[in-house]
Amino acid sequence: MNPIVAPFTTRRFSLPLLLRAVGRYRRHLLLGVLLLVGACFVLLQVFDNLAARHRDTVQQELHRILGKDVNFDSLEATLWGGLGFVAKEFRIDDDRRFAATPFLRARALHLGLSLLDLARGRLVIDSLALDGPEFQVIADENGLVNVTALVERKKALSTFPRIAAPGPEKLRDRVNFTIRSVQIVDGQLYCVDRSGSSAATLQIRNVQMHATGLGVASPMRVKITGALTGGLTQDITIQGSVSAPPKPELWTERQLDLDLRFDSLHLPLVVAALPGLKDNLLSELGITAPSTLRARLTGTLRAPILNEVLLKVPLFGATEYNAIAQGTVKIPADRDWAGSEVAGTVKMPGIDIAQLRRLSYLKNVFSQRFQASGSIGVSSNLAGSWRFLRVGARIDAGAAELSYAHHLKKPAGTRALWQGQFARRADDVVVHDSRLYVGGFATTLTGHIASDAVALRASESRSDIAALIAFLEPQPDHSASGAASWDLRFNKDLANSDNPWLLRGTLQLHDAALRPKQRGQALQAVNGTVHFTGDQARADNVTLRYGASPLALDVTLVDLTELRGAFRARAQAIQAADFAPLFANHANLLRNFVADGNFEWQNATPALSATVNSSGGTLEDLPFQDLRAELVWSPQGTRVRQLSLRTLGGTVQAVGTWASNRDGSQIVEWSPRLESVDLTALLEQKFPRLKTRVAGRLDFRGRLAGGYPMESSAEHPFTGDGEVLINKGLIKNFNLVAQLFGHGNRGTPSSRLPAGLQALVERPETVFDSFKGSFKWRAQRLSSDDLILATPNYTITGAGWVATDRSTRWNGLLVLSPSLTQELQREYKMLRYFVDRRGRLAIAFRVDGTLPNLRIRPENRALAQALRWGTGVRGGSSGSEEKKGAEKKKDEWLPRSLEEMLR
Repeated sequence: MNPIVAPFTTRRFSLPLLLRAVGRYRRHLLLGVLLLVGACFVLLQVFDNLAARHRDTVQQELHRILGKDVNFDSLEATLWGGLGFVAKEFRIDDDRRFAATPFLRARALHLGLSLLDLARGRLVIDSLALDGPEFQVIADENGLVNVTALVERKKALSTFPRIAAPGPEKLRDRVNFTIRSVQIVDGQLYCVDRSGSSAATLQIRNVQMHATGLGVASPMRVKITGALTGGLTQDITIQGSVSAPPKPELWTERQLDLDLRFDSLHLPLVVAALPGLKDNLLSELGITAPSTLRARLTGTLRAPILNEVLLKVPLFGATEYNAIAQGTVKIPADRDWAGSEVAGTVKMPGIDIAQLRRLSYLKNVFSQRFQASGSIGVSSNLAGSWRFLRVGARIDAGAAELSYAHHLKKPAGTRALWQGQFARRADDVVVHDSRLYVGGFATTLTGHIASDAVALRASESRSDIAALIAFLEPQPDHSASGAASWDLRFNKDLANSDNPWLLRGTLQLHDAALRPKQRGQALQAVNGTVHFTGDQARADNVTLRYGASPLALDVTLVDLTELRGAFRARAQAIQAADFAPLFANHANLLRNFVADGNFEWQNATPALSATVNSSGGTLEDLPFQDLRAELVWSPQGTRVRQLSLRTLGGTVQAVGTWASNRDGSQIVEWSPRLESVDLTALLEQKFPRLKTRVAGRLDFRGRLAGGYPMESSAEHPFTGDGEVLINKGLIKNFNLVAQLFGHGNRGTPSSRLPAGLQALVERPETVFDSFKGSFKWRAQRLSSDDLILATPNYTITGAGWVATDRSTRWNGLLVLSPSLTQELQREYKMLRYFVDRRGRLAIAFRVDGTLPNLRIRPENRALAQALRWGTGVRGGSSGSEEKKGAEKKKDEWLPRSLEEMLR
């Protein structure tokens, strides 16, 4: 059996039986249908006649209720959708002060009749239905709304008239309105607000509304749906109840109890339609994606209240919700949206901090030097109106990386929290007592932020200096101790974003100390006060100790934004080793020390230049007077542009640089210059064993470069170049001429020497006019190619080297003057073969060995033999005796005086 027919084939009832019964009574059914159609036709004609007869009456009633601006093209009776009338092309004209177009325009207005009242012989319209209506709500430049104008023009709008008890004679001519339900189908609402700086519009499409219980004494149930977003059929739902008014004329005092739901709310459209919010903060939040809103509307029509508000918004171009607001909004009766009372919370867990520059209240607050990346979290409690808003906020920027110029930098992951109370007064934001935390640093902030200026005050009675240093330098190379206190005021003119921040107040340091974690001197016992005066700062008589050197410091900052200024440092005495590792000896002392200089901060790098003066002291065991130096310091190293001082009867000048190497040594480049220095005094201080051996005035010019100390820097071997000049000198207890012609020639009686040479031989010292030469230090060797020792009677030149292992090798040349050569030639005739064209005798020799064991050997054996044995003319010894004497004295060629000096 067919399963569809099966239910109709029961014993008591079946489909065939039903069909046979319909066929049996088909004539009666057909007659009933014809009677029904005829009745409807007759009823329709009756209502057509009734509509024609009561057209003017209905229009008069509508004019009486809604005003004289109600018009429609035709009024027809209808059965479609219920018994009643249809007003085609229904419209309510607007006040000409607002617009020339109608306030309300609909394709049709359906006026539903009450069947119960009709049965009693009354024409009572109890329902209204608008088909395709378009509402136009306009606020003019003065804030007056066209709806209010209509109410004022027709007070009857406050209530619908009650049904009068007409007499029988007026029943036919009277139409009563007792509206119990209103329906809107496919409506549109246009809101235009001209009260702001520019016209604002808002359009709601697909409006569907069904409201019941519109009697004066009964509550109304309403449900409204619509679409605020184009392309959606519905994203707004409003449903609930509206109570009856306390008095018929007080219709705006109806109590509301409505649930609001906006599933795809584009806040820019709403903000643009509310002039009180259009030109403020909400219009700058970069809301491009739809938001959601849930709320419960209570209060009255005149002063509604939004309860249980839950608003989720994607700020600053985000596609996900990053701001959640909850609370209550009380809308004032005067429709001043900016005066709405707000109470609730706002949470923004992840806001791109760079986007905050878009806010007009902050874009001029942030300096161009301020850089930020990452996100911040904001949680706050709100209370009050937009003009007078109280906020308790917690701003967490721990995940963000913040920096100001090259001076301050907070890396991501370091604590950064601003927690406090704020209040908005008109266009100003007042900052009540709040706390700012950065790492371990904390301070109290107060002040206010206006549309044209910012004034903040930071104060702390006492704080650990380590926390302050960590704030200024998040990854310091120093450990800090001590305390600091401050009372600072920050001001900025927002009229121009290029205007700098101005800082006023004081910063006090109490026994502060900075100790390097690796190498370097400690800065200790820092005490003083820094006074800030706008874009400048000053610190007078700040006392401190750098290493073992106590100092008093005066500092002036002429530009806080650039950290550029001048300073003066004073001390009765400082140790040079604290400031220049090149002078590592702690006995190096500078008395009456004064340093005047400038400093600046460029490209995250500090730089300092100074002129240093000292009346006297000790450097490398040498006493000095009138020291003056020009220094330039940076983290890469120190450069001495000019150093001068007086010492040992002469002057010393120098230029150079030194910088720290990776292995802790110093990379040094030093160019000293000595002029007319007492050589005896110098040797007494630096080489005491030679202090009685050499005298004269020393001039030296050199250049030293490489790692210091030399043994600790393999990457940068030490090298040096120099030129030495000793004028009017004396070598005591050593006479090279005596050793050559006296001790070195014992085989010949001294009486055979010429008188002039005899006088030189008998002298106990060597007196010279000058000793000069250039030196080089390479590969652990000191070498020279042009040593010259000049006296009135002879000249000695030499070239060679001496190494750090004391091995040495030199080639020398002794050149006698023409007068001595002639005298000697008269005694030794063979010497004429060895005299040069200028009449000088040149004796070449070689020195080698390891100090002090040296060998001095003449290069010309024939000349040596001639000098030792003389000539046959003067009755000298025979050749065999000369050879025997040479072998006997072979090991005595090095003079004892020279050997003692070299030891």
